[in-house]
Amino acid sequence: MIKLALIGGKLKKSLSADLYRKLSKISKTKIIFKKIQTKNLKKAVEKIKKAKLNGFFITLPYKKEITKLTVGDKSVLKSGCANCVKISGKYLLSSNTDYKALKNIIKDDISRKKALIIGNGSSAQTAFIFLLEKGVKDITVAARNPNKNDWFKKFQNIKLTDFRALKEPYQIIINATPIGMYYKKDLNINLKNAELLIDFAYEKKETELIKKAKRRKIKTIDGIEILVNQAVEGIKFISGKNFKKYDKKLIKYLKRIL
Repeated sequence: MIKLALIGGKLKKSLSADLYRKLSKISKTKIIFKKIQTKNLKKAVEKIKKAKLNGFFITLPYKKEITKLTVGDKSVLKSGCANCVKISGKYLLSSNTDYKALKNIIKDDISRKKALIIGNGSSAQTAFIFLLEKGVKDITVAARNPNKNDWFKKFQNIKLTDFRALKEPYQIIINATPIGMYYKKDLNINLKNAELLIDFAYEKKETELIKKAKRRKIKTIDGIEILVNQAVEGIKFISGKNFKKYDKKLIKYLKRIL
């Protein structure tokens, strides 16, 4: 039996409970999963520790704050954020399985591409580190308040800009914001030269950004694919059990119930 939880500020649109319910059924593994919506991360973590769970996942807005309460692996140390925690005795061990998911999904050589990341929060940090490790040197981070996050300022040659002023085309575009999911605003991004679009957001059927990209025959990776990959990596980190063979079934299931 694997006992898990999800901590976040807004969990109304989370598909995690559905994902683990389905995984439990198709893998014939008993998985207990609970959602904890909270405004106080520390109290929620203490509650989970007392409940003697195997581990838990973290979503907005606590992916950076959780690193102060845990011992992070290399993915956490590099990205400055975590989304998965294993309870090991008195220790809390954390990992960034969003980063691991991107590594699993994107195998192509993208090192010579020009990349745009929309957003400057935890998912943007994860995407930025992933691109750096793939050898991408030309990266623009665009946000409503581009200088708000000091984490990016330690990197040389990074371009920080207001996404409302974007005009030039990029070959790789990553939406690392909830726009298209929690917020129905349109991202008016130039897709002229785009070859790959990654959208962390997910919506019933598809986000508007994914729809636009598909109409242009651009390769897309949506939030459901990232969600499933990071969840499978997370449960592996927490329990040691590998459920990778169920990825496609889980993606198909979640897209059907959205």
